[in-house]
Amino acid sequence: MLLVCAAAPALPDADRLTQGQVAELLLAYDAAHADCAGRLAAVRRLNPADGGER
Repeated sequence: MLLVCAAAPALPDADRLTQGQVAELLLAYDAAHADCAGRLAAVRRLNPADGGER
């Protein structure tokens, strides 16, 4: 099965980032992680392991 998650944002082409840019990147990475974690949890609920780890 293929699990498709939200793409993590690309890093900007700058040597230095402003505090606002860093905050936006962190929020975007957090959202992508939460999206993927939520989808994985849903798949695990729909396909429980046979007596193994869940």
